Amino acid sequence: MRYVYGYHAIEESVKKYPQGTLLTAAHLGERAEKIKTAALEQGVKVKTVDESELKRLSGITDCKGLLYRCENKKESFTSLSDFLKSIQKRDEAVVFILDSITDPHNFGAVLRSADQFDIDLVITRSRRSSRENGTVAVTSAGAVNHVNTLTAVNLNTAIGELKENGFWVYGADLHGTPLPHADLSGRVAVVMGSEGKGISRLTAEKCDGTVTVPPSGNIDSLNVSVAAGILMYEIRRRKITL
Repeated sequence: MRYVYGYHAIEESVKKYPQGTLLTAAHLGERAEKIKTAALEQGVKVKTVDESELKRLSGITDCKGLLYRCENKKESFTSLSDFLKSIQKRDEAVVFILDSITDPHNFGAVLRSADQFDIDLVITRSRRSSRENGTVAVTSAGAVNHVNTLTAVNLNTAIGELKENGFWVYGADLHGTPLPHADLSGRVAVVMGSEGKGISRLTAEKCDGTVTVPPSGNIDSLNVSVAAGILMYEIRRRKITL
């Protein structure tokens, strides 16, 4: 079970998982009332609770009088093998692999970009990685409900399985091939490293190559979610214009 807060995130969660329960304060603002009315029209259960209870469940000071309680998101694929079976007739596919990204704001922002640029799958580590929670739901603007995700116990095993099924795997690295010169055709998987340490050594060794967004400013690197968004846009742009 998880709790979602934030107007947009709740609206998306209600659409995706109407079997949940909308918890509301006794007195709501105009937009919150509209969300409550829309939820009732969709058959969602609505329960009025004290503000203190909303604060306790959400873990934040002010959730604007609304909190949506729903079951944990069901992954579209129970395993990487299931995903690979679903694309077996496709020559093109895009997967992003997040290696120890622990900041939920970054994770949410990556998922938001993944939704916008139609990324087929986002893989995360089972340990030392951000989990889907209220902060991720808000930061992703509800995209957490739409992007296919899988959690891998061993990223290197997952990368090996992707490579066996026709994927070229590239690590995002400051010293990699500049994005304009990188070959991103066919089945592509991109590994994004952690905010502080980058891609782990063993995972980097599994990659077929590296790619970078060439900088032109005074700071030597981009935030991981910004870099992921740029890479996703460029990969999708090329596939659309082929």
